[in-house]
Amino acid sequence: MSKDNQRKSLVELVDLALCWTGVIIWVLVIFHLSNHTGSQSGQLSIGLADRIKQVFEIVFPNITVNIADLNIFLRKSAHFFTYAVFATLIINVLNIKKMKSNKAMAITFIFCMFCSIANEAYQVFVPGRGGEFIDVIIQSAGAGTGILTSFVWSKKGNDIISSLPDIAELG
Repeated sequence: MSKDNQRKSLVELVDLALCWTGVIIWVLVIFHLSNHTGSQSGQLSIGLADRIKQVFEIVFPNITVNIADLNIFLRKSAHFFTYAVFATLIINVLNIKKMKSNKAMAITFIFCMFCSIANEAYQVFVPGRGGEFIDVIIQSAGAGTGILTSFVWSKKGNDIISSLPDIAELG
């Protein structure tokens, strides 16, 4: 194996390790947040909703914000965006492994759904929490959005790179 090939293999291995580290850390974050009791989770989201409400009412003084509705919106948005990020991290690993796009997207979506179902099932055993099917749907929608965004982004990136002149042509 030439030095160039060895270097490429090492870079790919480091990239793969970093991407897997991101996936593992994100899974730990998801399950850590799921481990919060209902009271802890509620305090976290209500505290954030209250801060956002205060800022919103300063910026838009004529509009009244319902804290309960804002809290629900924030909680469900957190489910969506958490899994959008999760799917993006997973698909990056599969892209480094040079997996075909359709297969990578399917595996990522199935894995995210599995984790979502496992996460909601786990919450049944956490005091004050409960697993909700609607959360699985929201998390799956987030995962799908993350997958599609990654796919479009990578295609746009490839189009941009392929449109650049070859370095040899510049010299």
